[in-house]
Amino acid sequence: MATYTFVHFEHDEAAALARLESIHFDFFSTMQLCEYLDARCKESPNGYAGPEITDAFSTAILIRYSRAFSSGVRRGLGEEALSILSPEQRANHERIRAFRDKHVAHSVNAFEDTKVQARYCAERVEQEGITSVSAAHYRVVGLSSRDVGDIMDLCKTFLQYVEAERQKEKMRLLSFVRSMPLEDVQSRPSSPVLVPDVSKIGSRRSRP
Repeated sequence: MATYTFVHFEHDEAAALARLESIHFDFFSTMQLCEYLDARCKESPNGYAGPEITDAFSTAILIRYSRAFSSGVRRGLGEEALSILSPEQRANHERIRAFRDKHVAHSVNAFEDTKVQARYCAERVEQEGITSVSAAHYRVVGLSSRDVGDIMDLCKTFLQYVEAERQKEKMRLLSFVRSMPLEDVQSRPSSPVLVPDVSKIGSRRSRP
């Protein structure tokens, strides 16, 4: 019986494939989140999943989608990837990214506002004057069904692109690994598999 096994290949040449694999996961998981929210909406008599589910999943969808383009330890997709989009898709992408950047991640755009109110009794205002002050917060709760559909369409397009790039990188990296002495590949040092550790939550990782 043959025994197939592996070694972790932690090498600078492997960084590109690790990056593509991670981006592929972001798009795939964004699709799963979209499908869940879409299913909950379709199950509801009024086509609305409720404020808690809509808000939570909209936030998760926007952040997970945007991870594929944001900078950090991992370099995000750039103009080369965006060039595959149709004009309509590009406009949808820019709108979705703005939703994340200026409404979810930061309080910038007109999707939310807080109004301070001076309250009084209309019938007794001359006698009592202003009786209290309060504040009311108004905001768009989450993504519309159209937004969810647009994000799913974008993810499908980007997944095809990333998958093609991933396959090309696998072939390139395989040739590189095969060019190395076998003992060098087998004996390369490898860091432990990820174990959750909240004490390291503020630390930057070294790999894509």
